[in-house]
Amino acid sequence: MPWGVEYLTRTERVALAINAGVDQLGGLDEPSFVLEAVAQGLLTEARVDQSAWRVLRQKFELGLFENPFVDPDAAAAIAGNADFKQVGDAAQAKSLTLLKNSQSLLPLTSGTTVFLSGVAKEAAVARGLSVVDDPANADVAIVRLADPRSGADLTGLNFTGLEADYQAFKAATAAGVRTVAVPKLDRPLVLTDVVDAAAAVLANYGVSDEVLLDTIVGVRKPGGRLPFELPSSMADVEAQFGDVADDTADPLFKRGFGLRYVGR
Repeated sequence: MPWGVEYLTRTERVALAINAGVDQLGGLDEPSFVLEAVAQGLLTEARVDQSAWRVLRQKFELGLFENPFVDPDAAAAIAGNADFKQVGDAAQAKSLTLLKNSQSLLPLTSGTTVFLSGVAKEAAVARGLSVVDDPANADVAIVRLADPRSGADLTGLNFTGLEADYQAFKAATAAGVRTVAVPKLDRPLVLTDVVDAAAAVLANYGVSDEVLLDTIVGVRKPGGRLPFELPSSMADVEAQFGDVADDTADPLFKRGFGLRYVGR
């Protein structure tokens, strides 16, 4: 989105960016705009040459011209190896942010009967949980919630109620089962309805089912704190300043909030 320069043509925007020091326009594969900017006198050939030199220098420094191909065997041994996975899993668990834990519901004890939505059954069974298909027959429901992307321009931060994952959440709470909501915070979502209805809320920023369930059963423990304020309503979001952090009138959770398991 060309925030602040909507009135400029695409050619003018490209020239403005490159003249400001940008050497590579990510996601843009249309050199015609660069050529047109030069033709219109908005951009000099010398400036284009400078950008090309800077980009090529980094490629040469990385050896991409002398050795452009990856060794498949070496890549398989390095990428995703056990040591790296261990570090990554620990980082995921440490980032999980516990926002609510009524009556110390979490961590769950082995043998707890659970209903799952958005979580693999195999991963839950491997951690000693018993899985059922009907939330009414469960002791606890565990429901992942994705970014809702609501509103006409998909920038809304609240759930409309039509999302499949949110409907699964509402069905679980309506069945009277204690529900663990697991919202993914790609953005500072409005979670007021979720927090009100859920027995526990464990926010994530990208987590595997295995690490999530390790944390839910207490093999791991959540260690994250919110990196941003969570607003209590879209009305508060719309009333705040666009360029000021932590300024909603009545935040649901302040930046830095994060609970810990009792006694851990």
